[in-house]
Amino acid sequence: MEDRTIIPMCSHEFCFDCLIIWTAQSRRCPLCTQTIGGYLIHDIRSRFDYRKHHLPPLISSPPQPLLPRQTTTVIEARNAVRRRRRDRQRESQRREDLDERDKLELSVATRRWVYKHDLYAKVCIIQNPALVTLILEILRSNSSHASMSHLIHLRSTVHTPRLSNLRRLLI
Repeated sequence: MEDRTIIPMCSHEFCFDCLIIWTAQSRRCPLCTQTIGGYLIHDIRSRFDYRKHHLPPLISSPPQPLLPRQTTTVIEARNAVRRRRRDRQRESQRREDLDERDKLELSVATRRWVYKHDLYAKVCIIQNPALVTLILEILRSNSSHASMSHLIHLRSTVHTPRLSNLRRLLI
């Protein structure tokens, strides 16, 4: 080997010229990837007779050139697409919120109409058959009256004339 050179950190041996070329690109040993350090030992004649070759600072990679105008235009186009997508999502969310508000307003308006026309119902569960018969008689006697203030929900499935009147009014 011509001009034997040793890396002091790991003691691997290389040719001086080859190692100088290598250290211009990297500061790690080509064999074990350990850090080389600030100098190399070369021109070795004996254990105490050698030279230290101090390495110049490693040249960093050259600065990246600025992006050409065409690339900037591509980036702007991508940003515009993202902006449009985000705007569509916001518009969709806004429409959903408006639909939800419209449903709520319609529900409130319907409830107001029901209470205004005295069509609301008070729910009672009656288990006494004699009382059910009495209430049915009262409801049948008032069947011509279109509005009612109380709707009695019976446990048995009995349709009263007033319930059908209520259905007719709501439809």
